[in-house]
Amino acid sequence: MLHASKFICLIIAALLVSERSAYAYLDAGTGSMILQAILAGVAGAVVLVKVFWQRFVAFFSKDKTPKNKE
Repeated sequence: MLHASKFICLIIAALLVSERSAYAYLDAGTGSMILQAILAGVAGAVVLVKVFWQRFVAFFSKDKTPKNKE
């Protein structure tokens, strides 16, 4: 299994190193879509942290019981 993962990493590294010219065009719509995906990822991370903040704090605190807001 370890041998296969090294082989896969070697293939990926070889593909990243060998570059060719890509005669491609990125229009404004593509840039807007990339920006929207980045902003959605940031917003999702913020919501995830907000939802699980108490569990995160409880994991790193000495008191292992999460505090309920009731």
